[in-house]
Amino acid sequence: MESIFRPSNAMTVSQHHLNEIAKFEAATIKVPGHQPAVAFTVVALEFEGQWILVAGRLVRNARIEGWPRAHLMSAKIRAGTYFLDELKMTEREVIEALLNGGLDVPHGRLAFPKSQGDHEAYFIPFHNLGDAENKSVHVLQLAGDQRSNFERYPDLDWAIRAELPGMTFPQFLSNWGFDPRYGALRVDVVELPIATFGAESELRTGKLKLDVHMPHGSDISGVTLNCTVTSEDGFGPFGNFAKDLTWIDLFPDALKGWLRLDVGKASELKATLSYQGRPQQHLTLIDTFSITNAKHVIFQSFDPDFTAVGKIIRKESFSGGQSRELESVVAWLAWMLGFEPLHIGDNKMLQDGPDVVVSAPDGRLAFVEVLSGVDQADRKAHLLAARIARAHRGLNEADFPQSEINGMMVTNRPRAEAERMFGAARELGFCVAFREDLENALAIAQRTKHPARLFDRIFGRRAMPHAPRWTST
Repeated sequence: MESIFRPSNAMTVSQHHLNEIAKFEAATIKVPGHQPAVAFTVVALEFEGQWILVAGRLVRNARIEGWPRAHLMSAKIRAGTYFLDELKMTEREVIEALLNGGLDVPHGRLAFPKSQGDHEAYFIPFHNLGDAENKSVHVLQLAGDQRSNFERYPDLDWAIRAELPGMTFPQFLSNWGFDPRYGALRVDVVELPIATFGAESELRTGKLKLDVHMPHGSDISGVTLNCTVTSEDGFGPFGNFAKDLTWIDLFPDALKGWLRLDVGKASELKATLSYQGRPQQHLTLIDTFSITNAKHVIFQSFDPDFTAVGKIIRKESFSGGQSRELESVVAWLAWMLGFEPLHIGDNKMLQDGPDVVVSAPDGRLAFVEVLSGVDQADRKAHLLAARIARAHRGLNEADFPQSEINGMMVTNRPRAEAERMFGAARELGFCVAFREDLENALAIAQRTKHPARLFDRIFGRRAMPHAPRWTST
């Protein structure tokens, strides 16, 4: 397979690596009249008078909305995201420039030196970058000086700590979306799928809702939507559902195909979306709203009708160590909702820790402070903030990738009575849950939930809301 790239006098690329570029080009899908947004994220280091492009990612079919555009510039480190329209370059021109040794960006020239041999290129189909969302992602890796490693830059950690105290260089790379184990100068050219399932797709109480997004100019006759539905009664509808899609304009440059079907309660859908015969995304939906939560049932075998839990939630006052009963209820609810709770507060030898630690399946954490009364809510909020800061320091000292730790305060007092007492918690960005939230959590735990999505709804992806949203997912 022959590549469109022709080595210039400065470009040192072997025929083998040109063939790898050609394979990547053949795997990309081009829609007539559609100019995909291409985002170029870079991390560059100052070394011997040059700015060296250490890590880069060129993402095709990127959605501009919400893409990080911040730029960090210091004496030693530069990082940021550009869109190719502001660089006035095409994707092909960027690749050619890198293989010629570097390119110019608004903040200066970035060098991409080769080693003693050639620049190298490797095509990786169905890269694991797409695993989290079951998307078909193809990657072309461009490699520069293979001898480069971070040991050549002994002052990098100190340069980062001067700009961002407490952060190491590997953590900095991780925050910009790069693997901190990068050992060579490398740029990944990433081809995201052109056809994707919309976030609104769901299977709920026997009703299937599927949304498909594509750019304008796409040939909708080239869409294949192979689905298999299974239910308690066995196999349900299956086959190519593409003919059932109704297409409408979604954005000025996008199309949306949608379908709605009755498939039976307690069903499971497996669907693969393809375009022009090339798989784009796989989707699994489970009708969790029609499936009883096994943990909920198990707990009721010890506490029929949740009599004990209900009494503790509605208890008006606690004396002595009885307040730990409420901590236990919080841990039990977290377990029934699909989280991994750790009840620390019931051990007198661990009183410097949070009452409960809650872990989501993806590793995100929440430290929970449980209050039977609210007269010390402000003091407890600052105490919780100090515990979170202490945990972050321990992670930083261990050179552990930056972890997300959220804060939450829980009381069994009614919202109308206690909400005004949590001013400090709100200033610190903590969630606050009241009696009504505990009762609602117990109610929705009757059905299996997706804990990662529920964690998002409670704490948000980036910022922490002031009040939890115990809503169905």
